[in-house]
Amino acid sequence: MPTVQLLDRRLRRAAGERATLRVYALGANARAVGRLGELVGAGEGIEWLGATDSVRTADTVLRAAHPDVLVLHNTIDPEARLAAQLTVLFPWLAVVVLVDPGTPADRHAATGVHAVLPADAPPSVLVASIRLAHTNRSARAVLPAPGGARPRHMELSARQHEILSLIADGNSYAEVGQILFISTETVRTHAKQILRRLHARDRTHAVSLAYQAGLLGRTGGPATIATEVS
Repeated sequence: MPTVQLLDRRLRRAAGERATLRVYALGANARAVGRLGELVGAGEGIEWLGATDSVRTADTVLRAAHPDVLVLHNTIDPEARLAAQLTVLFPWLAVVVLVDPGTPADRHAATGVHAVLPADAPPSVLVASIRLAHTNRSARAVLPAPGGARPRHMELSARQHEILSLIADGNSYAEVGQILFISTETVRTHAKQILRRLHARDRTHAVSLAYQAGLLGRTGGPATIATEVS
């Protein structure tokens, strides 16, 4: 039974045994889903259970295998009706929705899913967001609709955005300092300010939240940057 399996995982976590995050996907784009499997499956502590383009098959797998996270591609659920059903039928399941570029996210966000991300999000952001959706379900980090306003506390100065972008690219504090010709300690100070402003636990969390909030993107900077002087 799902309840027994869930209890067993909680007991193992309490005993200090590392639990593996089990991920399944549902989407109509076989190529995109296949790429997703390669990316997610490479994440440490993540077990890729596979994917399907059949809602009926997904229902069977969810009930039998009881995955921790379901990644849902918006092409198979354009009206967000399936997303709404999933959050009701499987309350233990963390649902992450991937939306194609230019697709409004608010419809899926309104269903109560745990994260909405662009389908072309970088691998590191995708994996981090999957982990975040599972471990912190009460914080539904959602990609805003185009032109939508973001909370004031989510705005970053030009320098903060520059540093966060470099961190998202995998650079260490020392490497960021070398690129920007500032000291490592200055980078660390800016990073602490970024974490506080985004309410993030660490760098990975900050990158994930920033990408989901539209502060980071593959085409450059955010839609708006606060004119704070660094």
